[in-house]
Amino acid sequence: MTSDIETDLLLRSSRSRRSPLRDLLGALKDPHTYSVWKNGYALLGLAWGLLLPACALILDSWSAGRSFAPDLLLKHPLHLLLLPVPFLFAAALGSLGTVRRAQDGRIGSLVEKLERHISELAEANRKLLEAEQQKAQFMANITHELKTPLTTIRGFNELILEERLGPLTDRQRSGVATSLKNVDRMQKLIRELLEFERIEGGDLSLDVAEFDLAALLKETVSGFEPVSGKKRLCIQVEAPETLKVRGDRERIRRVLSNLVSNGVRYSPEDATMGVEAKATDAGTVCVTVWDAGSGMSASARDHLFTRFWHPGSRPKTEGTGLGLVICKGILEAHGSSLAVDSIPGRGTRAKFELPLAARKAEKVPA
Repeated sequence: MTSDIETDLLLRSSRSRRSPLRDLLGALKDPHTYSVWKNGYALLGLAWGLLLPACALILDSWSAGRSFAPDLLLKHPLHLLLLPVPFLFAAALGSLGTVRRAQDGRIGSLVEKLERHISELAEANRKLLEAEQQKAQFMANITHELKTPLTTIRGFNELILEERLGPLTDRQRSGVATSLKNVDRMQKLIRELLEFERIEGGDLSLDVAEFDLAALLKETVSGFEPVSGKKRLCIQVEAPETLKVRGDRERIRRVLSNLVSNGVRYSPEDATMGVEAKATDAGTVCVTVWDAGSGMSASARDHLFTRFWHPGSRPKTEGTGLGLVICKGILEAHGSSLAVDSIPGRGTRAKFELPLAARKAEKVPA
């Protein structure tokens, strides 16, 4: 059902299309205007109109010292002028009733159309939800089916690379290594798609426990040493020796890996980037990943958490464009948020917070 506000808007819209004076003049041609049995306004106008000549007749009778005498109506010219008044009142108010009836009809038609559109929209939304569910199921099925053959391909590539199936030439070794690298890339894409579908479907479950965030930071950064070494990139880690927090360790690892990977990818050679973790007075730990790369413009930051989006100002990169979207979803499931501040030419800083283990943690939504 439409609300009173919607009905009021429809009424104003219908009134704004026509002139009130034109509506009243047009109503004078409508037989409904003069039907006192069907038009309550006309009946009311006739009743009010009869009061004026009736009062005049009563006053004249009283002043003449006579009882009520209808023949007095014919002896005074003013009385003759009052005779049409009831009919004029009936026509005037009857016109208002006809206009109101026409407006109600138009509003009823508009409301009916609006309710029909609302019903059609609800049905379209239902079908869209079904399509989304089918898409999610399809993605889950297809990614699951891809995981098995990729695992087999990876296993055989590792056997070949280790020369368990025979010796390799340098060119063969290089080809197998490239194949293995692409298998790893495909498996990473599949993991991202699966994680994204879980987040979108609200099916992301967390394995919350206490863990040492400082150790996880160092472990994550050390995993990028081969890549950062090629660019002679220095990654600084600033954190206490131990820093216990509560959260899903593996998913926080994924967040850190994505943020550090972005920093390494977009930092210039011989540059410095950093990962920091500091306890706050609010009983949380603030984690910051910063780099001195090219940064992003304000328009690019507006699309930062848009799915399948890549910054146009940055070099073309491989990936699904879901990395930061997944990070944002994981942190929101932890009751946290991801804030990204970037200045063109000066680099990017990404921040998020996690609760300290010493603090009594609230139940984390699954």
